[in-house]
Amino acid sequence: MSDGKTDRQNGSELTQHTFPKATNKISWGEAIALFLVLAFAAFLRYYKIDEIPPGFNSDEAVGAVGALETLRSGIRLYYEGQGGGGALGFYIVALAFALFGPSIATIRGTAAFAGMVSIVATYFFVREAFREEDGTAGRASNSVVSTRLLAMMATLAMATSSWHFQSSRIAFAAIGVPFLQVPAFFFLWRGLNSRRTRHFILSGIFLALVAFI
Repeated sequence: MSDGKTDRQNGSELTQHTFPKATNKISWGEAIALFLVLAFAAFLRYYKIDEIPPGFNSDEAVGAVGALETLRSGIRLYYEGQGGGGALGFYIVALAFALFGPSIATIRGTAAFAGMVSIVATYFFVREAFREEDGTAGRASNSVVSTRLLAMMATLAMATSSWHFQSSRIAFAAIGVPFLQVPAFFFLWRGLNSRRTRHFILSGIFLALVAFI
């Protein structure tokens, strides 16, 4: 992408390339459509979450034990007997236990929350990644669909993905990957579009946290 600006240095012509300016404008139609998609996604993830799927998986039990240990003994970087996994999930579940009390609904609710965050982040990531050169989210000149529609389609696909909503109903670490990676991708593209260092830093932080899931 180029803004057409050129500079002449030492008799040679240099073309200056720029990324589109970032913008956060969302129309009322977008907001309503996004709300409906998110409401449906929340229903798929939270409806009878303590009963469906039935039982309590051994991996979920490991997460609950790690969270309870965190509440009793404080934060640790490594938990013995917890399968060698990252500790970030234990911290998040421990916070949920402290707020809502230990239960199957609470620990699975943290997975559902992570799933919802990744769905919202998907909308803004796609919108940012396919932004036009003028900074709007309209119809790109070489695109058959508008950026707004593309973002909504991607969000709906994530919301109704069998893998995603099933992973959001079980307290497995897998749902933590899109929970952190999609915001990392959003801030990466936000940084490219805005040229602001803080967005690149935020992208790096989210991406680094994936190693602790």
